[in-house]
Amino acid sequence: MTEMKRRYNAEIQRAKGLLELAAAIYDSSLSFQTTRAAEQVLQTESRVGYSLTLALTATREKGVSLSFAADGFKEIREVVEGKVSLAWINPSAAATLAFKGKGPFARPLPLRTIAVFPSYDVMAFAVHESTGITSLAQMRKERIRLRLSTGMTTKTNLAHSPTMFTVSAVVKAAGFTLADIRKWGGKIR
Repeated sequence: MTEMKRRYNAEIQRAKGLLELAAAIYDSSLSFQTTRAAEQVLQTESRVGYSLTLALTATREKGVSLSFAADGFKEIREVVEGKVSLAWINPSAAATLAFKGKGPFARPLPLRTIAVFPSYDVMAFAVHESTGITSLAQMRKERIRLRLSTGMTTKTNLAHSPTMFTVSAVVKAAGFTLADIRKWGGKIR
């Protein structure tokens, strides 16, 4: 029998990724410094992944402050507002919605993807076979009383979480809402 490899949850993986990114930038900024020819400007560079290069300059006015955030719609807005300079967004569809001005974003936002990291994030809607449920449409038609597990369902999480946005959008496309599940006698936790 093969043993399953233990994984951190997605939030810890994103935080770990940001810390590794920051550590790589910090480490290389201390490990070598060169002066650009003819410019006499101290240049510190660190290549991360395929396309992110960070340059720190000797003069603070020309330098760039770097801050990190991870997770969802709130962090996307913070990048656009200049509150943070880099956000790790998962699932990546959240960044696409922001760029196109879809979903919770009323207009396209000036956001660009600079790197993509593979992530094992899968969203599945699963029921026990004994329920006889074979589709989301059947759930709507029969108003089946379910106990739904989605993680946190606070008002803040429902408004800012890409995962909860996706769950809500999928059930809406099937013709019902999370509130309907409660009306039918179901529970959401």
